[in-house]
Amino acid sequence: MQNLIESTGLNKSFSLGKDYSVSVLKNINLNVRPGEYVSVMGPSGSGKSTLLYTLSGMEPKSSGRVVFNNMVLDKLPEKTMSRLRLTEMGFIFQHIHLLKNLNLRDNILLPGYPAKVRSRKSVNHRASELMELTGIASLAGNNITQASGGQLQRVGICRALINEPDIVFGDEPTGALDSASTREVLDLLGRINAMGTTVFLMTHDVKVADREQQLASWLREWGC
Repeated sequence: MQNLIESTGLNKSFSLGKDYSVSVLKNINLNVRPGEYVSVMGPSGSGKSTLLYTLSGMEPKSSGRVVFNNMVLDKLPEKTMSRLRLTEMGFIFQHIHLLKNLNLRDNILLPGYPAKVRSRKSVNHRASELMELTGIASLAGNNITQASGGQLQRVGICRALINEPDIVFGDEPTGALDSASTREVLDLLGRINAMGTTVFLMTHDVKVADREQQLASWLREWGC
């Protein structure tokens, strides 16, 4: 099976002055296959977010090679790279960054229209399906102050999935949630993965990483 993501000898350093730099990623060799559920665990400051940003092309690497869907990322024009992130990748962050002047449904729709991979009617239908799947359909017209943290994170998941990406990247997506909301979001990510979407998650919590892997395996076994 062809890998969805490959990194070979991936390095990333940040300059902190004229003669000083800090190496964050060192010789990272990594393969992610379609449909996998991958958790990368490490403490804060260990380079998890940097790895996510370099693998997705949001942050330039210092050296090495990153391939996504058989495309070498650093050889792509920026316009092509931006479209790739819009249509083939989804992102869920610890802080969701929803627009205050839009209701929850419109926040989900926001990346769908400019992608132009389907009609506006189809995008609207996709948003409705996702909100049903995540249990927030009744909140469609609410603004972001009329939803809980867990509900807002579900909005972020719907937004990440609106263009049916090949992979969803999660950067500490449960880091700001209470235990009940964390369980709900993890259940949802496991279900999404069982439906065929690759999930690549960054977390500092060993219980979160372990639970996600167990859940994904359980869902596949039961065909959910």
